[in-house]
Amino acid sequence: MFKEIYIKYYPRVYATAYSLLRQREKAEDVAQSVFLRLWESWDTISPENVESYLVTMAKHAVLNEWRKNAVHARYRTFLKERFQESTDNVEEQTISRQQHTLLEKAIQQLPARQQEAWRLSRDKGMTYKEIGKIMKISRSTVKELVHKAIQALKSSLRSFWSYLLV
Repeated sequence: MFKEIYIKYYPRVYATAYSLLRQREKAEDVAQSVFLRLWESWDTISPENVESYLVTMAKHAVLNEWRKNAVHARYRTFLKERFQESTDNVEEQTISRQQHTLLEKAIQQLPARQQEAWRLSRDKGMTYKEIGKIMKISRSTVKELVHKAIQALKSSLRSFWSYLLV
């Protein structure tokens, strides 16, 4: 009995799957899975209209295939985005560390007074007036020291970056 149903309805089930999928191999897989499910539940089913039952099973199998593909596509997109984000973060962190190291080396090359004024200004966030009190110099002298430090750092870092870009 099963063999006769298979021979009679396979072309219709395959055609249904192919009309939806437009891929021969996938339509064959769907048709095979429909008949496999029919075989597995042979004892428990007794459809009145076998053809419509099989066609409905084929449509549901195609819908399940589409859902599965959509889930897989979303998951691949999710992983790709997460991987890209983590890669970007690693790259950003590496670049940030490298820049910090370069800046620190350049600061260490400054004269002691410029270095002190720079650190109090940038690291501690102090005003020129506050720095002047600590260093026992005028506000204008602090301004000049910080300005010279900025010029020296720009020059030092510029020469380093131009060296990398050559």
